[in-house]
Amino acid sequence: MKVKKPIKEEQKQGGNFGAFIKEMASYKKQIAVLCLLVVVSSIMNLFFPKLVAGAIDAFGRGTFQLNDYVWQFVLLAGVIFLISTSQTYFSTYLSEKVAFDLREKLALKLSRQTYKFLNEVGTETLLTNITSDVDAVKTVITQGIPIIFSSVILIIGSIFIMFSINWQLAL
Repeated sequence: MKVKKPIKEEQKQGGNFGAFIKEMASYKKQIAVLCLLVVVSSIMNLFFPKLVAGAIDAFGRGTFQLNDYVWQFVLLAGVIFLISTSQTYFSTYLSEKVAFDLREKLALKLSRQTYKFLNEVGTETLLTNITSDVDAVKTVITQGIPIIFSSVILIIGSIFIMFSINWQLAL
């Protein structure tokens, strides 16, 4: 007869966020670089509305020079492309590095388990759980962190731009 261990409360709720944060602490410099790239990319994206507003105002005043604004748009788009590509590359690299390190740690822990435990749980269950958990961590790094930071920056930046253009209209 198999004896099942009681499930801890944090396991019932889908995991332990504190353990995730503790595990990510060794990557804080890389995560800071990723966050910096996301912030710079988001701020650069906020320049497009200002550039369009300047072009519309210049057209209304009759001082619009197409070449000037085309070059500004191309330069801004190029900078955003380079920063966004760097961000994507770096987040993918970081997520793969974290996944590799997690797999190594998990393999080491599994190698210390008893034969009885491995037979009771089953290799298919272990592999499925390890794969899904590592993939979830990779998703947080490649999508979760950038989305959270860019959303906050875009909201704050949009509010700032609205107030800088016309504070009465922004209210």
